[in-house]
Amino acid sequence: MLKGTWLIPVLCSGVALCAQSLGDLNGLAQAAAHFCSHGMAAGRDPGTAALYRITGDQGGAAPSPMTKGVDVTHWSFQYKLVAVGTDPGPDGGLAVPESIHQGVLAECTRGIFGKFQYSTALVTDARSLEYTWIAISLDDALAQVKAHGYSGTFEKVTLMRPMNPSIPDEYVYIFDCPADHVRVAISTQTGALMWTEKYRC
Repeated sequence: MLKGTWLIPVLCSGVALCAQSLGDLNGLAQAAAHFCSHGMAAGRDPGTAALYRITGDQGGAAPSPMTKGVDVTHWSFQYKLVAVGTDPGPDGGLAVPESIHQGVLAECTRGIFGKFQYSTALVTDARSLEYTWIAISLDDALAQVKAHGYSGTFEKVTLMRPMNPSIPDEYVYIFDCPADHVRVAISTQTGALMWTEKYRC
């Protein structure tokens, strides 16, 4: 869980980070947590923020097709704020923390975090990524996409645990592959193909 009280002064806007898409998504997510904590500590909202979704693309309105991890130059980290209860609960103790109707977004372009903002967009289709760890690299996951007969070109990759009773509760890469008109989900833990979904570009 990302705690709003963490304050890492060196990870502020415009500071380059060692973590980058080609080798260390776990490190990039940790850096995003520190960056987000710094922004929250300077803001108005106490409490915690839980990571729910990571999205990678090239940024801009008309990105070109990507074929490898290093092509992803823009990452977005979407969190859900959790308020800390301060009013007495029915048993006389503190109220149970609950999600509030607000989110937090942290963005990183080419290894530099330069955008932190509060968001009204709520994550309703995903589970928390707390206590999760990526074992399969982005490039290894792409190799699995190709191994299952798809082109391997993609325009966006989303990392999440979808909240859908019809699919397994698994932390996955979801590749949007416009050349194949399909979304392909690959497990971040095993590299296995989890599911595919046809869509129109």
